[in-house]
Amino acid sequence: MTPQTKNRFNAVFAAYQRGKYPNVPIDYMPVDAPSEASANALTKTIIKFLNQSGHFAERISNQGQYRDTSETYVDVLGHTRKVGSGKWTKGQGTPGTADISAQIKLPGQRFAVPVKIEIKFGRDRQSEAQKVYQLNVEATGALYWIVRDLDGFLEKYDNLMKI
Repeated sequence: MTPQTKNRFNAVFAAYQRGKYPNVPIDYMPVDAPSEASANALTKTIIKFLNQSGHFAERISNQGQYRDTSETYVDVLGHTRKVGSGKWTKGQGTPGTADISAQIKLPGQRFAVPVKIEIKFGRDRQSEAQKVYQLNVEATGALYWIVRDLDGFLEKYDNLMKI
């Protein structure tokens, strides 16, 4: 992350805090630094930036759950034993769904632009289900962004806001 990106995120976070708590001195405001240390941190930072900039963004989760069906018992020697296993159940959402669903309000426009944001961290790549989902989203005229870092996100965001 470049120093300019970090300063821009910090400025948005600080302006939001000042608006929310106008009577609190600046020195006592909580410091909320942007982070791109992991996919989770990057997702949280982007959502916070969009929400605190007057847009709407939310995390979309489509993870399955592990159901433990094993049983634990004590044998005749007093040892605790575990028998059986568990299984993963499918997520309930659309396969390949993006990590963030956002509505970004353009300056001077009445309606917001729908944007789906997929976070890719490190060597992570799009799955086939995500590629199909991207095609379906873009076919409706909505935007689909693949974001790897905060600098890349801001570049896409600034290009959209210039329209």
